[in-house]
Amino acid sequence: MKKSFWTGISTSIILLGLASLFTDMSSEIIEPILPLLLTSLGGGALLVGLIGGLSDAAISLFKVFSGYFSDRIGKRKPFIFTGYAFSSFAKWFFPFIASWQFLIFRPIERMGKGFREPPRDAYLAENSQKKIH
Repeated sequence: MKKSFWTGISTSIILLGLASLFTDMSSEIIEPILPLLLTSLGGGALLVGLIGGLSDAAISLFKVFSGYFSDRIGKRKPFIFTGYAFSSFAKWFFPFIASWQFLIFRPIERMGKGFREPPRDAYLAENSQKKIH
C-alpha cells in the first residue's frame, strides 16, 4: 500500500475520502432544492414524499445486501466503484427529466449510496493504521 508523502496515510484512503466528500456534497446540494423543483414542475406533495420514501428505502436495502455480499466475496473495491458510478450516472439526468421521472432517477442515485457505504467503511477499517507516528 502506497503511503502519501506528507501524511503517512495511504493514498487510496485519501482519494476515497475526496471522492466521498464530493459525491456526498453534490447529493446534499440537491436535497433542499428537490421539493421546490418538483412542485415547480407540477408535482405535488405526494410525489415529493414518495420520492423521499423510495430514496430512503433504496439506501437501507442496498446497505444490507452490499455489506453482506462484500463480506462474503471478500472484495470491497467493485462494490465501492459501482456505488459511486450509480450516484454519478443518475445525477447526469437530473437537469433533463420531468417531475415524475425523479421517481426513477433519485432512488437510483441514493441506491449508489447504499451500495457503496458498508464496503467503503470496511475497506477503510481494513486499510487504516492503528497509530500514525
